[in-house]
Amino acid sequence: MLLFPIVFSLVFLRKSDGKTLEVQHSKMRDPRYFAKSFTKLFDKNRDEYSGSGKIFLSREENILEADKTEEYPSVCDCVVYAENLEFRPHSGICFGKEIYSCQNAYLFGIEQVRAICCKKDMVLGNGTQVIRWVDAEGMLTVHDDCDLGISASSNTKIVMGKNCRFRRVYAPEIYFGSLPGEDNHNGHSISSDSVIKNVFRDIKYVDDGLVAETSVLKGSIITRHDITVLDHLTVRGHIRSHKSIRLCDGAVVYGNLFAEGDIYLGKNARVYGSVFTQQNIFAESGVIIGQRGKIKSVVARRKAVFDNGCRVYGYVTSEMRGECCPDAIKSSNLRKTDEDILPEATHPHWYRDLLMEKPGLAAISTVMLIVVIATSMFATSMNIKEQEREAFLEEAYAASLKPVYGADGKPDGGELDTVPTVITKDHVYFEDRVLERFYYDANDIRKCSEILNGAMSSLPEDVNKYLMIVPMRISFEDEKHQLYSDDIDSAINELYERMPPDVITLDAAGALYEHRGEYLFFRTSNKWTALGAYYAAQEFCNNTGIEMKRIEEYRENRYENYKGTLQALPYSQSLDNYKDYISYYILEGTKNEQTITDRRSRDEYITYNAPTIALSRLGYDIFVGSYFSHTILRGDAKNGKTLMILGDDYIKPFAPWLTPYYENVCLVSPRYFDGGPEEFWKLFSEYQITEFLVVEYVQNMRDSTVNIRIGEICAKQ
Repeated sequence: MLLFPIVFSLVFLRKSDGKTLEVQHSKMRDPRYFAKSFTKLFDKNRDEYSGSGKIFLSREENILEADKTEEYPSVCDCVVYAENLEFRPHSGICFGKEIYSCQNAYLFGIEQVRAICCKKDMVLGNGTQVIRWVDAEGMLTVHDDCDLGISASSNTKIVMGKNCRFRRVYAPEIYFGSLPGEDNHNGHSISSDSVIKNVFRDIKYVDDGLVAETSVLKGSIITRHDITVLDHLTVRGHIRSHKSIRLCDGAVVYGNLFAEGDIYLGKNARVYGSVFTQQNIFAESGVIIGQRGKIKSVVARRKAVFDNGCRVYGYVTSEMRGECCPDAIKSSNLRKTDEDILPEATHPHWYRDLLMEKPGLAAISTVMLIVVIATSMFATSMNIKEQEREAFLEEAYAASLKPVYGADGKPDGGELDTVPTVITKDHVYFEDRVLERFYYDANDIRKCSEILNGAMSSLPEDVNKYLMIVPMRISFEDEKHQLYSDDIDSAINELYERMPPDVITLDAAGALYEHRGEYLFFRTSNKWTALGAYYAAQEFCNNTGIEMKRIEEYRENRYENYKGTLQALPYSQSLDNYKDYISYYILEGTKNEQTITDRRSRDEYITYNAPTIALSRLGYDIFVGSYFSHTILRGDAKNGKTLMILGDDYIKPFAPWLTPYYENVCLVSPRYFDGGPEEFWKLFSEYQITEFLVVEYVQNMRDSTVNIRIGEICAKQ
């Protein structure tokens, strides 16, 4: 008996043909599995089809030959097969079974499709609802408001319209919100050698200070914090975060993104590797993931939302729901489950005969049924009430957790700390804020005045000229804290005194000092808030004869949990407990429109229309945008007047306050301006500038990059 298994194995071995067991070494699931499995089964049994109208697949199914059919029933419960002719059913049909088309397929006006595979190109018209899967060997074009069911795939390309929903999508090239046939691929690609293995740990920002002059971080990032890559910077490695990842506009990552929290990809961001998150993925317009010829994966455990013009090379899956350009999701377009279209089951009702033979048993059963139903309804009602109560308590709890801000933007509503934790050469650190220090240098002021004098003197004589220097937060702190800085007001006044008589200097420091104690500057950034910019705009209006609208006429909105760049400093870890918020103000009935020329890379610019103030841009970029060259803010006045403003980032929340009083407000960012004097004067002439204003931070009051560029672009022709 002990030898029996051995003898049996030897006999079996001698009879076997010796073929090697085929093992699939690829660990990737075939994204076109549904279509391949169905076509393999169909092709296997098609040769045995006798024309009887029935074909055996996993079971016997009714089959409808599309080549011989002109009219379809409104609800078609047959497997449809189109062999020689294009598949073009008329509108208003629901297909409850699979469709197999050997030629092109065009489904316009089709309400519902269970599953369809096509050996060539396929088009799904507006509002088509796929229950299971859709697959095409050629290009798959999906028009607006479609639901792609469980899986949508193509062997070549998928182009998806607006308000489309999906679970899994695969194609070598996937275009979200693009027009059919549109392709603006730039041809750039990288190799695996481009990804550098050097690791940076526990950083929060990739900014200009970290990447120096190259704008490239050479290495990967592993961090426990939320990580932000600022505009147009490059990471030549992977990013792994235990929280969220945000790539700002035009940022590039050569490797993969892995996050436990949300992943936010800003406008025109580029990721050459795969993207994975346990939460949501949000991609703004122009985002590209992967590269042509190399399949990559985009996986979101919750939602994946792609804006217009996004592109993915490979596989996209979202366990909750994926959306393409979701302007408005209509409840009538929500995807139905398979059970919603199944016919009513027809089982033999054996219990009817039993109840007819024993009416007493029938009465008892009826009473018991009523009791069960009543009990069930009562339990359901109580369950609903309990759920409503729990929801109410959750809302109340969430409201109790919402921060109560103090006048200076501190989340706990308390007073600002008075004792510094660390003092360095450039900063004074507190638990709840960081103060930047100022150092007076007469040589810096002289150089700044020479540059600005040259720029102002190049302007036509009939143009009104203004200069505003923005002070620092430390100027409005307690006097003992101001001792850490040189006298800022005196330095500004010294520069003003060096300006020619035709330049009107604006006292922003005095205007802000009248509102000392309000939320004028962020605690986690050296920039001013929209409220601080409002008081400075008042100072400008007072000097130009404009009666400025009261701030109470505006609707205030907030972007919570803003973290400025000062949080990336070495001794500012405590700021994570005292985040800022951004207030942005909307005046009802105004245009809130701009035509912006944005820098996509060092040598590439793009011009497009966008809102002047838009929450979708997040952070400080809510105002105007990111690294723009110049932009035309559309004003509400019809007076033929255009104000031109040059300066640093402080002009972004400042300029929108002035659009009600001008036909246009032309905003120029000297650091990123697309061109030199010729382009500047062309812009100046085109909009017939009547008023010219320079606004810059006091730390730029020297031969800074901003001022050097102002001098260059304003040079006389």
